[in-house]
Amino acid sequence: MMKFYFLLLFTILTSCDSTKKQTFVHRPHINLNLMQDPSTLDPRKGGDLVSSTVHFLLFEGLTRQTPEGEYAPALAEEIELSDDKKTYTFHLKTTYWSDGSLMSSYDILDTWLDMIDPEFPCPNAHLLYPIKNAEAAKKGLLPLDSVGIYAPDPKTLIVELEDPTPYFLEVVSFCVLSPVKQSLAKKNPGWAEAVGDEFICNGPFRPTRWVRGREMLLEKNPHYWDKENVKLPGISFSFINDEITALGMYEMNELDVIGLPFTSIPTDALPQFIDKDQIHTLSCPASTLISFNTEKFPFNNLNLRRAFALAINRQDIIDNITLLKDDNGINLMPPALRKGYSQHMINDHDISRAKFFLKKGLEELQIDIDELSLHLSMIYSNSTQHIRVAQTLQSQWKKNLGVSVELVKLDHKILLSKLTSRDYAIGQCVWYAQYQDPMNLLERFKSSDNPKNYPGFSHPEYTRLLDLAKKELDDYQRTEYLDQALGILVSQIPVTTLYHWNASYMKKPYVKNLVVRPTGSFFLNQVQIDQSIREPSESEKNHLLAFSES
Repeated sequence: MMKFYFLLLFTILTSCDSTKKQTFVHRPHINLNLMQDPSTLDPRKGGDLVSSTVHFLLFEGLTRQTPEGEYAPALAEEIELSDDKKTYTFHLKTTYWSDGSLMSSYDILDTWLDMIDPEFPCPNAHLLYPIKNAEAAKKGLLPLDSVGIYAPDPKTLIVELEDPTPYFLEVVSFCVLSPVKQSLAKKNPGWAEAVGDEFICNGPFRPTRWVRGREMLLEKNPHYWDKENVKLPGISFSFINDEITALGMYEMNELDVIGLPFTSIPTDALPQFIDKDQIHTLSCPASTLISFNTEKFPFNNLNLRRAFALAINRQDIIDNITLLKDDNGINLMPPALRKGYSQHMINDHDISRAKFFLKKGLEELQIDIDELSLHLSMIYSNSTQHIRVAQTLQSQWKKNLGVSVELVKLDHKILLSKLTSRDYAIGQCVWYAQYQDPMNLLERFKSSDNPKNYPGFSHPEYTRLLDLAKKELDDYQRTEYLDQALGILVSQIPVTTLYHWNASYMKKPYVKNLVVRPTGSFFLNQVQIDQSIREPSESEKNHLLAFSES
């Protein structure tokens, strides 16, 4: 077992007499683990779950989500909305970067324009598409200076939208829209590849150390505008891509919290902790799904996509692999985003219809089962649960359809690269709602240009309905448009959900004030470590023993 004693600081006091008095002095930070390094520390280029977990700690935008799930001003002091609900004026607080330099509205303006620049690699640029001319500019159809973002002075940002967007302030709170220091980014494009003097952020914490594949240390940012309400002096991340090892570290007090969104608890271990009432669960707007590459043979055929989706036994996966009573993925949307919408569903484990559509698909493609199998492979992440899900799907498709699917296990970063470049046939992946409106998940399929449109799906009527929904002021009619679009997505099956997450986590009793947002992430700022009941970790005990023996 790896001993991360570098994560801990302790002092041993010895009296002058023959009796040794030993006292542990712990750093009151929190020890966490992530399955892999963040793919980037530049929020403009991020968006995956691991990177976003770190970005929320290092950066902050105009608004932020509160522990109660509401959205409140952050960098903004005051927010004005025009009568037509299309123009936001953000009046900024006086805030500073982590190097103590003054932040300005120009940093936000240029950060967002970077994301919209056609040459800039930004997988989440679509989050800015509600802004006037942003989508057209990203596609190279209009110049960047036509985009509706203005900074008339250092403390004011004006944003003009194409249409009223009721969830815009939620979008603005997502970490990928946090500003980066433009003087730094322009001088050194690789500023986010390492931490040190060249890494500058504006969130509640700042990084002091990053050893790739091993650890990242964060300390409280002394220049953060709300530093008085940040109780943790620091956060220590280890990067262990093995759930069993991470669980062992948790049991030896080397980790203080385990579970999503950090490191998953091994499936085999869940029953014993559930029996001990140590597992906390919560529903979150995230799903595990299967994506079919609609741009390439053979899943450019709708009937084949239908066959593979209908042949899946989702309930079996929930009952025997996830073990957390996750919501069955027969509905495309997770429960938190499903309210007010019709139940567009796909049948679970409908073998007779799956075989019917398989036969039709093979006839349309003029191939047989054996030839089809030559083109079938599925890429998936190397976490324990994803491995088991992939193996189960492979078995189900073999049993129910008679097809052989090759399994290709990939590192998370390579998996994302394959999905965004559409270099795959079947992909097991995850989507996570960045804001609590169905548009967050539906809009990624509006254009095949969107990097998060993993299947490369496009449909004229689907696009038309989303455009209507964006312009609609009446909530009921907007819901109708989105509901119709959802129906098209379910019928065309570019993706099919397996299950919607009930996230699980465990925490040590000395971890106080750990708040979980409705989106499923942890609000860490106000966490405190109760030193009076914190037990020494195994590495601390070993160091104490070595001292005593010496």
